[in-house]
Amino acid sequence: DLESLAREIVPKEYQEKFFYSFEGGKKIRPLVMRQVCSHLGKDFSPLRKAALAIEMLHCSTLLHDDILDRETERRGKRPFYRNFSLKDAILYGDYFAVLSIRLMQKSYPALLGDFLDVVQEVVSGQVPPQKLGHGAKVSTRRVRNGRGFERSVRFQNAQFSDLDGLAQRAGRADHLEGQPEGDRLGTTL
Repeated sequence: DLESLAREIVPKEYQEKFFYSFEGGKKIRPLVMRQVCSHLGKDFSPLRKAALAIEMLHCSTLLHDDILDRETERRGKRPFYRNFSLKDAILYGDYFAVLSIRLMQKSYPALLGDFLDVVQEVVSGQVPPQKLGHGAKVSTRRVRNGRGFERSVRFQNAQFSDLDGLAQRAGRADHLEGQPEGDRLGTTL
């Protein structure tokens, strides 16, 4: 279960605020990973930390999205920034994003580059194109799938498409067998 894994990984002093943002939701990305593993006849358990990192990154983006969209509710409760503060939502959103990157780095170094590509796509999907120095309305890239390459990622839906794509790639990653499990992440990032 991702919640018990998160209790092992997220430092105690950050758990109250992490779990406020993490509780609820459908946890679609970990479900996709589990389904891909099941379909391929693979064990999901070696990918639990990847699933947590992906969901942690997703939750961190929701903290920022709720500010930008001035949401009044998230997952049946007050959004993080309204429950705590605007400052906390920004800082904890950043912290949880970095924590997710650190988890990938320690647990799945072979996937870190893919994960960072996703982080970049998610962030650039939130920045208006004119601020990025180009006029593109759609951002695409080629990703490897089981049969070759396919185009992935639409600008207007980059957050879900990117994380879902990474979840699918992690679920198919045969090369992860033998990767170090990693250890509890410290508070120093």
